Amino acid sequence: MLKRQIFHFVSILSALIVPLSHAQDVEDVPLDSLMELSFDELFDVEISIASIAPRNINDAPSTVSVFTRNQIDALGFQNVHEILNLVPGFQMARGDWVGAVPKEHARGVYLDNGYLLFLIDGQRVNELSFGKASVYMPFMALDLVERIEVIRGPGSAIYGSNAFMGVVNIITRKSDNWAQLAIGENNATKFNAGISWQSEEMNINLLADIRSSDGNTFNSLSSSAYKDPSEHQFLSAGLQFRGLQANVRWNRSELDEFINLGGVHPDNAHRSENIAWSLAWQSELTAKTQLSVKAQYTEHEIESGGKVLDADNVDFIDEDFLTGPFWITDDLELSLDITHQISDVSLLNVGLESRRARQTQAGTVTNYLDFDSNLLTLSPEYFLGAPQSFATQGVNAVSPLISKQDTRSVYVQYSYQINEAFDIYIGGRYDDVADIDSKLSPRASFKYQLNEQNSIKLQYGAAFRTPVTNELFSEDLVTIGNPNLKPEEITTLELVWQRQAENNRIEFVLFNNELDAFVNKVPLNNALGQSTFQNVIKKSISGAELAHKSRFSDELEWFVNVTSLFDEPINPSYKRFLSAGLVWQSELIRISSEFLWREELVVEDVFQHGSYSLWNAKAHYQMSAKWSLALTVSNLFDKAYWVYEPRLANNAMPGYGRETWLGATYAF
Repeated sequence: MLKRQIFHFVSILSALIVPLSHAQDVEDVPLDSLMELSFDELFDVEISIASIAPRNINDAPSTVSVFTRNQIDALGFQNVHEILNLVPGFQMARGDWVGAVPKEHARGVYLDNGYLLFLIDGQRVNELSFGKASVYMPFMALDLVERIEVIRGPGSAIYGSNAFMGVVNIITRKSDNWAQLAIGENNATKFNAGISWQSEEMNINLLADIRSSDGNTFNSLSSSAYKDPSEHQFLSAGLQFRGLQANVRWNRSELDEFINLGGVHPDNAHRSENIAWSLAWQSELTAKTQLSVKAQYTEHEIESGGKVLDADNVDFIDEDFLTGPFWITDDLELSLDITHQISDVSLLNVGLESRRARQTQAGTVTNYLDFDSNLLTLSPEYFLGAPQSFATQGVNAVSPLISKQDTRSVYVQYSYQINEAFDIYIGGRYDDVADIDSKLSPRASFKYQLNEQNSIKLQYGAAFRTPVTNELFSEDLVTIGNPNLKPEEITTLELVWQRQAENNRIEFVLFNNELDAFVNKVPLNNALGQSTFQNVIKKSISGAELAHKSRFSDELEWFVNVTSLFDEPINPSYKRFLSAGLVWQSELIRISSEFLWREELVVEDVFQHGSYSLWNAKAHYQMSAKWSLALTVSNLFDKAYWVYEPRLANNAMPGYGRETWLGATYAF
C-alpha cells in the first residue's frame, strides 16, 4: 500500500517538476553556496517564540535554543524529538503509556502529562485528552522543517497551559522546491517533497512526507521476538497573499505490535490522526501599530489498544485482555494581537485569546465486551478474539470524558531599552479556565551588556498546566480520574551568561524550578491494578546548563551541550547528560557526527543501567547544483540500551535500535 502511495506521489511530482525546473533553474548557483557551515547564523538569527515580535536570539527574554535549516541538514537525526536531545536540559527517550511514543525529560521532570508545549507554525499540537503532543503526533520529519525554536523554561506568559517546562515551535519549509527518495535497513522507505510557487504578493507551498519501516527486532520482551514497525504520513498546504495566510495540515502515524499500555502483544496497535487548519490576517493600522487576527482548528483522533492483563497472571480470564482509547478531541482557538512601537526603545504587545477544547468521542478498543450492558466484562463468554474498535459502545462511551474546557485569556508584554547596555522585558498572561481555575502567569527579564562580547540576564517566569480529561474523568480498567485535581504550577528563576566572539559562542545557565501541585499516578491497590491521579508533588529542582559552539576554520565546527541537575528529578531519570558534535565539509562533501551521553541510572532494586553513549553519523555529497546524496545512520553502533519506565513489569523500555538511510534529493 505504501509503495503504491509513493509511486503516485512521484508521478504527480514529476509532472510538476518539469515546468518548475525551467522556471527556477539553479544550475548557475555555485556549489559552495549550497552547503555552508552554520556558525554565522548564530549572530543574526531572529526568533519570535519568546516575545511575539521578532528579536535577536541574544536579546530574547527567555532561554532559547534554535535549529536552522542548515543546522538540521548537517545533523544525523530524522525527527523533531530526536534533535531535541541537543537542547540543554532536555532528553527524549521512548516511553510507554498509550503507544511506545517519545517521552520528555525536561529539567528534571520525567512525567507523561504534557509539560512541553509543541507548536507547528505557531499552532498548538497538545490536546485535551492526554495533554502531551507525542501521543497524537509521535513523529515529525526533519526533512519538512525550516527551523525549530525552543524555549527552555516557562512560556505560559504567552502560550498559557502546557507551556510549562518549555515550548517547541516547528516552522515548516515554505519556499523550497525539492523531492527526496530514500531506502533504509529493516525494509524502510521514505519519500518527501516540497513545492512552492512565489510571486511578489503570493506564496503557495505544498509539503508531503511518507515513510515506513518494519522496525527493529527485540528478543528480551517476552518468549517471542517482537518488532516495532511504523508508518507515518504528512501532508500540508499553505497560501500567503498580502496580509492573509491560510494553512491546512493532515498527518497520520501507526505503531503496531510493540509495547502499548504496559504489555507487548502481536495484536497491539496504535494509530493517531490529526487534521488542522489556520487562517491569519495581518495589517498595519498605523506606521507604528500592527494588528494580527488568527483562527485555528485542530481535530485529533486516536485508536490504540494494548495488553493490560496477561491471562497467565490472573485466574479469571483465559485470553490476554487488550484495551485502549478510541477518542476524538478538537481545539478551536481565536486570537487577536496588537503590536505597538511606542518609541525607538520600547515596544508593547497586547493580546486576547479564546479557546474551546472538547472531547467529542470516548469509545474504546477492546477484545472483551458485553454487548447487552455495553460494559467491558472480563469473562470468557465475552471474548471477541482480535481487538475491535467501538466508537459508541463500551464503558468510555458513557463516561464524563465527553466534556469541554473553555478558556479566555489576555496577555500584555512590554520591552524597554533603558540605555545601550540595559534592557528590561516584563509581561504576563491571565487565563480563566471555566469550571476549573484561573491563573496569572507573570514573567520578567533583565539584560545587561557587560561589553561587546559578554552579557548577563536575570529571568523570572511562572507557568501552569490544566488537568486533562483522562486525569479528571477516566473510568476505565486502567485509570480512575480525579475531578478535584488542581492545575499544576511552576516558577523559575534563571541567571544566564552569554559570550559571543568571532569564532565561538557560549551560554551558561543556572536555573531553579519551584514545582507545586504536580499530578502523578497513585496506585489504587485493587485487583485490576488500577491507578488514579493526585496533586502530590511539591519540589525544588535546580541545575546548570552549558551550550558551546566553536568554529575551528571555514571547514570545521563543533558543539557541546552539558546539563547537570543539583536535585533528584521527579521520577528517576538522568541527572547528568551531554551531547556533542563535529561537522566538516569541503566544497562538495559534508561529514558530521554527534553523540549523546547519559549517566548511570539506579532505581533502588528495580532498575539499573550503566552510563552509555549513542552515536550518529551523516555523509552528504553534493553531486551538482540540483542533485545530492546522503547517508544517515542513527545509533551508529546499534547500541542496546534501556530506559527506566515504571509502567512496565520489569521497569525497562528498550531504546531505539540502529536506523540507516541512503537517499537522493533533487532540488529545483
